[in-house]
Amino acid sequence: MFNAEAISEVPPERPLDVFVGRDRHVAELTRLLGNAFLPRSAVAFVTGRAGFGKSALVRQVLQTVLRPDDWLVSFKYDQFTEASPASLFVNGLDIVAARMLAMPDSPREAIRRRLVDAISPNGQLVVNLCGRMDALLGPQPELIQLAPQENQTRVSFVLRRFFAALSGRKGRVFIHVDDLQWADAGTVRILEDMIADSSLQNLALIIAHRSGDFESAATLRRIVRTVGNPSVEIEMDAMDESEIADILSRLAPVSRRPLGPLSASIHKATGGNPLAIVNVVDLLSRQGRAGGAGSGGGWSVTDDAVERLALGDGIDDLLQMRLAGLDAEERELLGIAAHIGDRVDVALLHRVS
Repeated sequence: MFNAEAISEVPPERPLDVFVGRDRHVAELTRLLGNAFLPRSAVAFVTGRAGFGKSALVRQVLQTVLRPDDWLVSFKYDQFTEASPASLFVNGLDIVAARMLAMPDSPREAIRRRLVDAISPNGQLVVNLCGRMDALLGPQPELIQLAPQENQTRVSFVLRRFFAALSGRKGRVFIHVDDLQWADAGTVRILEDMIADSSLQNLALIIAHRSGDFESAATLRRIVRTVGNPSVEIEMDAMDESEIADILSRLAPVSRRPLGPLSASIHKATGGNPLAIVNVVDLLSRQGRAGGAGSGGGWSVTDDAVERLALGDGIDDLLQMRLAGLDAEERELLGIAAHIGDRVDVALLHRVS
């Protein structure tokens, strides 16, 4: 079977429709996030296997619901990178700081005053988490020293007040955490507090994680059910053969062979993984097995070609195709990185190249 996990983070260079069959999911998420006013924090859970389009779905919906005055904080956790405590929110502070620094003086000062009023007298905690906030918030009083557990409670409280101060009838706050299953405990604790905090308005949490029984996700769901937040749960499914045929017909609408057998072969090779399907179709198209308008259109794919994908050879072709699209310097850098090891320090790679 085509290794969908291996290419789950490698999107095709040309856009293909990965939202075939996803209209229901788009509508559900849009209904929740598209409200002009959220009386309390809204929570969306988006789950599915790697490559099933969780991140793409969220990006698509956010593009349609975000307004100019809204705030978006998005952070993707990684299995192989150790996350610092509350890293989603530390990164969020940096995103907010960068946007505020680019604002004209008058709106920036208005937001600064709201933030200082909301987090006082603990503004120094925000500065400690994000150095760029120093220039925005100005001098802050020294923090009172607390025991570790009490300090954790304070961090959660201050961050909730900070993001609450950003939100209002003119601007909502969207917090998107991707791959929750790899998140640090500090982030999960603050997410729990945000969901349970009845004072938060115009704030939406979009929580994406892979399918599985993760305790962090189960805890968040229990709080949502207990408190009664407006919420939606979306499970990204595998694509069926008819949806694959739809993608094939959109790319090469004039068929030289029935699409049913071809879509069935691709479904078998990919297990219905949407991103794997998109890459396989892209690969076949690039290999000249889909004719353009000048050649009569349609698909001319031999059973042997699809069988090669099913036997696992397709991933090699896909990677070779991606590498061929890079220039000589980029390929040389990848070669150096391969000799350094599984993890590459970008600064080190820059020095040695």
